[in-house]
Amino acid sequence: MHEPLADERNYFSNRAGFTGREQMEPLDVFTREEGEAKVGKSVKARVAFRDVPRGTRGLVVQIDGAINEAREGYDVCVRWEFPGPKKGKPLRDWFSKMAYTQQLIEL
Repeated sequence: MHEPLADERNYFSNRAGFTGREQMEPLDVFTREEGEAKVGKSVKARVAFRDVPRGTRGLVVQIDGAINEAREGYDVCVRWEFPGPKKGKPLRDWFSKMAYTQQLIEL
C-alpha cells in the first residue's frame, strides 16, 4: 500500500477544504475496523470540490492514521474516477469520518 508523503497528505487534505483538522473531535475519525470496511467501496461526491464536480464517482482505496497524533483514528482516501482518458496521476482526496458522511454518498 502506498504511504503518502507528508506534503502529499497535506495537499490532498486541504484540497477539499479540510483546515484546522487538529481541532476536530475524536468522533470525527474512523476506527481501524471502520476504515478497513470502507476500502473498496464506491462513492459519489455529494458536493463539488476543486477539480471534482458534484456527482463524480470514486473508490475508497486506502486508510491512514489521522494527521494529528492527538486524534487517534483513521481517515480514508478516495481515488476519483473521471470518464475518458486522463493524463497524469489519479486524483485522490482524504476524508475524515464526518467529511465522508457529509460530502460523499456510498453506492
